[in-house]
Amino acid sequence: MSAQAQSVDDCMSARRADASNICNSVLASGSRSVDVYWKLSSSQFQDGQQALANKTLDDALSLHPGNSRLLSLREIIAAATTEEALIIRSSKVNQSSLDKGAVKIACLTKSGAEAILACQQRLELTNQDGDRIRARLALLESQQPQPTVIATVQPTQPSVPTIAAAPEPTAAELALEARKRDYRALVAEVQTTLNGFGFNVGSPDGVSGGKTRSALTEFYTTIGAPATTTISANTLEDLTREKRNLANAEQLLKQSEQSIEQGNAQLAGQQLANARSASRLLNVPFRHEQAVRTAQNVVVPVIPATAPVVTLAQIPVQTQIVAPAVAQLPTIVRAPAVAQIPEAIQTQAVVQTTASISQQFSQLMGKINILQGQIRRQQADQVKQMDRIRNVL
Repeated sequence: MSAQAQSVDDCMSARRADASNICNSVLASGSRSVDVYWKLSSSQFQDGQQALANKTLDDALSLHPGNSRLLSLREIIAAATTEEALIIRSSKVNQSSLDKGAVKIACLTKSGAEAILACQQRLELTNQDGDRIRARLALLESQQPQPTVIATVQPTQPSVPTIAAAPEPTAAELALEARKRDYRALVAEVQTTLNGFGFNVGSPDGVSGGKTRSALTEFYTTIGAPATTTISANTLEDLTREKRNLANAEQLLKQSEQSIEQGNAQLAGQQLANARSASRLLNVPFRHEQAVRTAQNVVVPVIPATAPVVTLAQIPVQTQIVAPAVAQLPTIVRAPAVAQIPEAIQTQAVVQTTASISQQFSQLMGKINILQGQIRRQQADQVKQMDRIRNVL
């Protein structure tokens, strides 16, 4: 693979056998992406290089301190290592208990040299019931016609079955366990991302249950892609790509809100449309959407001075409805001399006055919508802050 083709996407989609080389090459080229560090550390841990995986995480966290994804991977690696150590320890403890029980039974139930050897082995393993075992051993030795029998009877292969220690796991078994841990980490990462999108899967436990499958179906349906509930590396790629799309859409939405505040309705509408096209997961505040529509639908009819004569019957009904009553017009309009003003000039004055009032009303409604949107965002931020405080407590 050429150096030009080795990008972040190549690293994330690489097979485990190739991931270390490709991701290291991407890092050497100057990239410091969290995704590359996460993929590289995961691959190293799957290959049994735990120390190297932790070192990669240390380097990543020095550049991205507090990153939740990197910290989650560190916890998974630590938990998997602790779990493996506990399993080995438990196996040894169980094996020791079986050995102690077997020789105790042989000591108390057998006779002759076989029982003597079992009693001696029991005392070497533990002093539990020591008085009883020593008394049994003394009785057995007193029953022997020749004390030397004990020395000569000691077989190279004693009759008392000795349970062999648990064999060390094979390379295939270790590889299988590594794949299981890696899959749990992948599922946990998918669950965390789905929760971030608002598709509730509960606590990210690394187990793909009914809630996780339902959330995946809802996610793919929302973005307009074929639904699948099988979690793989492609699933995480889809979620990561959509996360980038959503971030871009939220940036466009923010620009649209700023354009509304600046009174540029046309630009705000285009930015809002682009934001929706960027990601179907975007949640557009109702107040902002209404503000854009209101600003875009304002039509200000202005008749030039040279326009032909327009009678009141030819003025659109909407304009007639919002037109102020004659009694509300300035005194100069209600003066008796109005009758002497040409009909075209009278109509122009009425329409321009109506348009001015309509424009002022629309601007006022736009400002009200903007203020309501700001209040709504502040309330949402306060709710998020309270949730974070509750989680800490």
